[in-house]
Amino acid sequence: MSSTAGVRPEQRFTAERPCPICGGHDRKRRGEGVRCYGFLSDDGEWAHCTREEHAGGLERNAGSDAYPHKLTGDCKCGARHGLASGAERNGGQRKGPRGRIVETYDYHDEGGELLYQTVRLEEPKDFRQRRPNGRGGWEWKMEGVRRVPYRLPELLAADRGDAVLWCEGEKDAGAGAELGYTATTNAGGVKSWRAEYAEHLRGRPVVVIPHNDKDGSEYAEKVARDCYGKATSVKVVELPGVPEGGGDLVDWTDAGGTAGDLRRLVDEHPEWRPPEERDDGRVLLAKAIRDGVDPPAVLVPDVLLEGKAHAIYSGPGIGKTFLMLWLILQVLARGAPVILYDLENGLRTVAERLRAMGAKADRIDDLLHFYPHTSLPATEEGRAMFEAKLDRIKPALVCFDSWIGFLASNGLDENSANDVATFASFFIHPARKRDVATLMLDHVPHEGNHARGSTRKKDEVDVMWALSRLRAFDREQVGSVALTRKKDREGWLPQAVTFSVGGDGRGGILFQRSAGTFEAAGDDGLTPSERKCLDALKTFGEIGATATEWEKAAETLEVSRRSFYNARGVLMQKNAVMQEKGRYKVVGATKCNSSAMHQNAPADSAGAIGAAAYKAAPIAPTAPEENLDDLADLLAADEEEGE
Repeated sequence: MSSTAGVRPEQRFTAERPCPICGGHDRKRRGEGVRCYGFLSDDGEWAHCTREEHAGGLERNAGSDAYPHKLTGDCKCGARHGLASGAERNGGQRKGPRGRIVETYDYHDEGGELLYQTVRLEEPKDFRQRRPNGRGGWEWKMEGVRRVPYRLPELLAADRGDAVLWCEGEKDAGAGAELGYTATTNAGGVKSWRAEYAEHLRGRPVVVIPHNDKDGSEYAEKVARDCYGKATSVKVVELPGVPEGGGDLVDWTDAGGTAGDLRRLVDEHPEWRPPEERDDGRVLLAKAIRDGVDPPAVLVPDVLLEGKAHAIYSGPGIGKTFLMLWLILQVLARGAPVILYDLENGLRTVAERLRAMGAKADRIDDLLHFYPHTSLPATEEGRAMFEAKLDRIKPALVCFDSWIGFLASNGLDENSANDVATFASFFIHPARKRDVATLMLDHVPHEGNHARGSTRKKDEVDVMWALSRLRAFDREQVGSVALTRKKDREGWLPQAVTFSVGGDGRGGILFQRSAGTFEAAGDDGLTPSERKCLDALKTFGEIGATATEWEKAAETLEVSRRSFYNARGVLMQKNAVMQEKGRYKVVGATKCNSSAMHQNAPADSAGAIGAAAYKAAPIAPTAPEENLDDLADLLAADEEEGE
């Protein structure tokens, strides 16, 4: 409009509807601020302001005696004003949103024709959609407008084998494009997803990148479900380290995330499956029955299992601390970190005993994290600190000396099942969840057959040992002690293990497995059990055997199940045995020329591949064999309680 003729009163600027350019109106009193005699055009696209100081490069319109400012896009005055900010039109009904336009995102059809825009506004912040009205202006109503994904022409031009990032919002889609991906989204936010968008993704791999909040998770599920079965694959990638409450791809890239980092995240994420197809925890048993189940991974042979909770109890002066330090040294010898929380001995005692047992000072602090007389508060904050330490150090073993000490320091009663369970929930369970083994040292008032306190202690651990003295020892003479198994949830550990312990005559402390309680290797480098297992497999000749067939053959040679699995792992490590298509074969085997031992063995399918390779520390030289009659008496006395 270039003339004031026909300007309706409601188009004039008033106190309720001030000029969006200068903020004035024609009813301002002198001295109370600017006065503006202008008006809003009838289509709401132009503000005729009479204030020359805001005109910039505009020329005064002769008909309106005002400077016509364009409210959409760039105005010739040099500013962007935002559509209809501070104004109303058409009988008081606003045709445009409040706020100042700061960004627009174009949505084109397959041929590149502009269908609509998403408009980002500030003051206040908002997102709205508008479409061209065919007269060079905009219509803020979207009824009847076809909806399409953002950057549709780029999507259609991309290789169909390349992953498409479906982002939450145009700004994230722009960040995805800068990382080299074909990236898109939908207008209107998380509540405006339409199933029809998935048709544009048919036959393409799709990666959904949601914001880090509840709405983002729900949005990702909707997108993934509608794309599932149409896209060649669907992944939902939740970005690590972004802020809670809406952290997004832009936050992630601003924090240093790169294209390579995103590719790795995408590669590592599993494909999305609808809830009805997801793993519900069911485990199929047929293969385990047919081929056997791999044994638990061993941390220290015959004593500690990887990722399990252990307890050792005894009376005073039996050697619990020596045993714990020996176990720690075995784990350190594997190059694995250990955490030791100590309320019993302190720095001087632990350091002296480790030195006497032959520990080397050059690397001890790299792997052993020692916390003497520390507090472990059984609180949510204490658990968070403990879990953070586990995640930072990634230990193979965490030792607590002693259980009663840490319970008491938290005001917990060892005779209360609830208190024992509370402590376990803060410290034992988080370690087990991370596959970190734990060892609790516990006391009995005197040498006895029962751990002190609530039986809940036994419930909370996977393995429980009682430590007893077989022969007296001190710093001048060697004696012996024995671990007797009280609980083994895996059913894998031996009933008893004996150790020689005492002074070595040179100022040091001897602590090592006693002869006769483990198998020693022969001249060929194999233990008797390993040799028997190898002989059993040789009878199958070049066809080899499944795990079940081989185990049954070894059983006829009086090899126990536990010894068989241990031997199988060692033989494969030493390249004496190979696995091929689910069958085990002796390296260099010839045709079977053997007995009827396995004549009717079933033709099983693929067998288990054996336990994960375990590189144990070299076993110390054996001490002279102790009088095992004492051990037999001890085991007989324990039979009534054993589990």
